[in-house]
Amino acid sequence: MRDTPGSALDLHIAVLLRALVPYRRLSYEEGLFYAEQQASIFVKLVYVLEPPVAIERLVSEVGLAVAIKDDPLQPVPGQSTLDQANGDWTITLNMNPGSADRGFVVAHEIKHILDHGFGATLYRPVDVMTAHQRKEHVADYFATCLLMPRWWVERCWRRSANAT
Repeated sequence: MRDTPGSALDLHIAVLLRALVPYRRLSYEEGLFYAEQQASIFVKLVYVLEPPVAIERLVSEVGLAVAIKDDPLQPVPGQSTLDQANGDWTITLNMNPGSADRGFVVAHEIKHILDHGFGATLYRPVDVMTAHQRKEHVADYFATCLLMPRWWVERCWRRSANAT
């Protein structure tokens, strides 16, 4: 029997996605490779086959965060916070509810949630990037790959190439 959204599989998505990344220092290229793999598998696990990815709905449905809140006083566009007492994550945003970037910021924060506790090991400084810059860059790449998976882009490109 195939699991569907709302099934027991949803409870383990974070564990499955974390397991894709080896717990060791990653090169720059490896960090991006594993971020793309996590995003691709996440989209497949939740059965999103066509755009758009309703990321805010998915985050709550699969239990990656218990809430997405707006805080116009927050100094950054997005922040993920773990409630140590119950293990629940909250994503806080400082942007308009209809903002085009809102989904991107939520997806970016999902990567920080997935990397929580591992980031210092995974993303050490390389070349001209600090560890913090690497974490942010990988989270941006993950968000891009989650909202616009490679196979969707390639399919669209092939369709447009065949149409001409």
